[in-house]
Amino acid sequence: MDWSKAKTILIFVLIVANIILGTIIYRNDKIANEPDESIEFVEEYLAEKDIRVNTEIPRANGVLNSLYVRFEVMLPRDINSRFFDDDGFVDVSRGRIEYGDESINIINDRRLLYERYSDNYDVVEVEEAKTIAVNFLRDRAFRTDDMILTSHKETEDGIELIYSKIHDGVMVEKSFTNVLVNGDGVVRLDRLWIEVTKDSNIPIDIGSASKALFSLIDDDNYSGKSIDKIEICYYFDPEEQDYVEDITKTIRGRAIPAWRIVFDDGESAIIDNY
Repeated sequence: MDWSKAKTILIFVLIVANIILGTIIYRNDKIANEPDESIEFVEEYLAEKDIRVNTEIPRANGVLNSLYVRFEVMLPRDINSRFFDDDGFVDVSRGRIEYGDESINIINDRRLLYERYSDNYDVVEVEEAKTIAVNFLRDRAFRTDDMILTSHKETEDGIELIYSKIHDGVMVEKSFTNVLVNGDGVVRLDRLWIEVTKDSNIPIDIGSASKALFSLIDDDNYSGKSIDKIEICYYFDPEEQDYVEDITKTIRGRAIPAWRIVFDDGESAIIDNY
């Protein structure tokens, strides 16, 4: 082996590694100590990756108390009472309820999937669909004052309304109530909902939005998109946070603050500091 050549290569690799490390340290120091310049800095980096920013980037660090949370429990017999006045056929072992052309599947007592057969493809306007969806939920004893419509989309089966959980005006990810509405009313409901049990009174600083935005640069999936909203949220997703392999098997936990970045196509990215 040519040790002289190997030594030269090793020195070159170390120099390159030091340059990269120095760039990272410089970038992080700039973000931490010069918030205004770091915003310009991150916008330049994002532009190089073809990611546009169509909203103001928050300058202050994100700080919120963590929350103790649990998933809403769905028990077959209770759901049968609320949906079908106890007249549905309940298979507790499978978590399935059937009533005429309607059916409900409950996964691990957490996630509810309701479906009703429909061949009515009449178009329903968004505002009418929202009224139908909210009344449907209220009639079945679901709260509606803790949810906000975050997006909607037209499908071949109707219009799908996508609701998210809110707590004191702040969104709680990842929790969803998706309702499909057509000329027959609500024909599908998919719900996995988070309930807040108490505030921890422990504030958590998740750093700047600029630092969170830098995490998008190495992901090619965001190239060609525009950022329409940057906001702080609560984040509880045991599957993504490596607590469990199946989110529906979790009972309770802690929601931490995070940055929520929303793109022009409706997709969102949740960036926490853990």
